[in-house]
Amino acid sequence: MWGTNLAIDVYLPAVGGKPVDGRFPALLQVTRYKRRNISGVLITDAIENWVKRGYVVAVLDPRGTGDSFGSRAHDWSREEALDTKEVIERLGRQPYCNGKVGMWGVSYMGGAQLMAASTRPAHLVSLIPVVTTIDQYMRHMNGVTLDMTEPNELSRKQDLTIGTPVDADPNGVMAKAAVEEHKANRYLSDMWPPGKMLFRNDYVEAIKDMPSIVASPITYKEEIKASKVAIYNIGGWFDQAPAQQLGAWRLWGGKILIGPWDHRGTATNDITRKEHLRWFDYTLKGIKNGIDKEPPIYHYTINAPKGKEWKYAWQWPLPNQKIMRFYFGPGPTGTSGSKNDGSLSLSCPKGYGLKDDYRVDYSIRYFDGKFRENARSWDGDMEKGTDSKGLTYTCPPLEEDIEMTGHPVVHLWISSTSKDGYFFVFLEEVDGKTNVSRYVTNGMIRASMRALHRQSPWTEMGIPYHRCYDIDYKPLQPGEIVELAFDLYPISYVFRKGNRIRVTVTCAFQDLYKQIPEDPPPAVSVYRNSTYASYIELPLIRGRK
Repeated sequence: MWGTNLAIDVYLPAVGGKPVDGRFPALLQVTRYKRRNISGVLITDAIENWVKRGYVVAVLDPRGTGDSFGSRAHDWSREEALDTKEVIERLGRQPYCNGKVGMWGVSYMGGAQLMAASTRPAHLVSLIPVVTTIDQYMRHMNGVTLDMTEPNELSRKQDLTIGTPVDADPNGVMAKAAVEEHKANRYLSDMWPPGKMLFRNDYVEAIKDMPSIVASPITYKEEIKASKVAIYNIGGWFDQAPAQQLGAWRLWGGKILIGPWDHRGTATNDITRKEHLRWFDYTLKGIKNGIDKEPPIYHYTINAPKGKEWKYAWQWPLPNQKIMRFYFGPGPTGTSGSKNDGSLSLSCPKGYGLKDDYRVDYSIRYFDGKFRENARSWDGDMEKGTDSKGLTYTCPPLEEDIEMTGHPVVHLWISSTSKDGYFFVFLEEVDGKTNVSRYVTNGMIRASMRALHRQSPWTEMGIPYHRCYDIDYKPLQPGEIVELAFDLYPISYVFRKGNRIRVTVTCAFQDLYKQIPEDPPPAVSVYRNSTYASYIELPLIRGRK
């Protein structure tokens, strides 16, 4: 590829070890995790099942990885996208290919698909991005910085070890030479230095570019739309990117599936495997299996009645949603040992100057320290390690089951003795009998990044959009009362009759989002009065069976 050798495996339909005559659609995966690594990313299915079903399957080590030569400028680079375009066009012209190429893959590999589509290869017809982010700045969600040290080191170690040499290199001489060139690679911690506040439009000298812009498929949304590639997004409610996949569906159409899974679970369940086959059979082979007749949205509702968990929809947000405001109010409710034990109700608060004061607690450890942004499910009690160290607002017992499907949005009116700060909000369900509080979803914001802008598709989905450019940075002033409006991860969830809905507010998350502790910790106030009413908006669904 322009003087750089790339390693690729190509599997052909065969009988008795000999390729079958004919022209078949080709499926390509671009994986920076070594092309013969079959650890749960559907490669086993591809080789064992898809080839037998009449597909050519190709798996590529992009430059700087596996047994390919060269080095990586960074993940999801334009150079890599253009490499992929040439590989797609080459596959589409081969005598064994019918001219139609599809791509599949999880996480990084899903982003590689969308970046390839942005180059508009003539032979690219169909994609299945799984748990894929379209806006890479979500690693700094609303300005809150995710620590990137660990994945950086894992990738570095992998790139400096030999994978499986290509057939023409039985002694691994070429593979060893390739690994030497990988020493010049750049990694996630080069793109987004750990612990450093980064603006969306920051230029990073290590990669000599603006990573949050050039590495994000949404930057190329018009090119991807113009490619007319058929896209099936697959995600999990407990992954870090369900809002991203729903946004991708609004931008580019196609289909979307969201189930009760986290990052890894989305890629390895039977439903996901089945949908891969149905989508490629229809888009690449023209098999009329009915997938094109179904509503484009298929999602799972947690706690729905047995047999009614999976539901179809034609639109997102759902047309029958009703946005209900639950206001923060006074306590005690007798349901939590939190700093305030406040209430949550549909009534707008009355009175002036009412607020809850909170001294930031840096000792909080969510999910007993096991929380990951792409594995946000936990069966433990939020009261013990989180709620008891924060501010809580809990409603009375519910008189009926309530379905919430969509994007919860919180509006906090706050002040702080600090010029900045993180704010984390958790939505929970409290058992009416035991008072055990279960995690439902969460969201976050950095106070200095509170400025709002309109941006498609987030605005159309009712999500407050924070551009987070350097010119948007606005530190807090002493005594200043400001509004923080931000979304929580979307979810489809039934709150059960007799239980309670709870919102918990904290200001630290040291396990995952590194912040510099202030000494003494700042004092924060959350306001809940007729002038500054804090509340959460929940998208409740009525009349759906």
